[in-house]
Amino acid sequence: MLFQLMHKSEERKLFKDWFDIEAAYLLAEQFYATYPQFDTDRFVETACANLSKLEFYARIRQFAKALRQTLPAEVPDALNIIALSLPPIISGTESTSEGWLQWPVGQWLADYSLEYPDLALDVMLQLTQRFTSEFAVRPFVENYPEKTIAYLLKHTVHPSPHVRRWCSEGLRPRLPWGKVLEVIKLDPTPILPVLEALRDDVDRYVQRSVANCLNDIGKDHPDVLLDLCSQWQKGSNPQRTWIVRHALRSLVKQGNARALESLGSHLHTRSKQD
Repeated sequence: MLFQLMHKSEERKLFKDWFDIEAAYLLAEQFYATYPQFDTDRFVETACANLSKLEFYARIRQFAKALRQTLPAEVPDALNIIALSLPPIISGTESTSEGWLQWPVGQWLADYSLEYPDLALDVMLQLTQRFTSEFAVRPFVENYPEKTIAYLLKHTVHPSPHVRRWCSEGLRPRLPWGKVLEVIKLDPTPILPVLEALRDDVDRYVQRSVANCLNDIGKDHPDVLLDLCSQWQKGSNPQRTWIVRHALRSLVKQGNARALESLGSHLHTRSKQD
């Protein structure tokens, strides 16, 4: 869903052009509404400098840099303004496209708030209910793994499915478009309690994220994935069954014997029960 961000009226706009001068003004207006000292002209000028030469991700970083230059220099003050300036919470999980304009905000958090993990994580908690914080949290996982994982684990019971999804999506070792989390890729065991806490989540939006995180783990540690799935299949339920099947998809495609046997025997057992 993350990459289906364009409204129908924008269907002909190139991917890299989503962040253009119009987007710069929209984001500036968002901040100006709660922070009248926000220098709209300076932000737009900085965000749009040589924009035609920049690809999509480079534009996001330039927008984030422009925010750094126009928000207060003191990061805690800037974090407070960001929290107050965020748009309304997205209702439902059918589409997250409404919040695409907040992408540079997440990039700002990743690039400039690393020295304030407690404050930054609280802002990410708010941001992920408007767009996503799966990219913003990754530098914090790398630099403060215990603190960040503990924070995410605590919020696996959050009432918002956007938050619960963030708890697993932000920990994916091989998140598409995200920096590889080498610390998790090397040893995924610290994040397993988070996935355990989400294994029976009733929302498919969250289940898909858990399965994708497990699938990532299986690419580097197939035995860890297979052992975990074997445990989850004991006393399983429809939610967990769905997660396991999708978590094992890459190993199944590779013809992994344990994965095939695991799914085959589990399906056979279910068939008898049915």
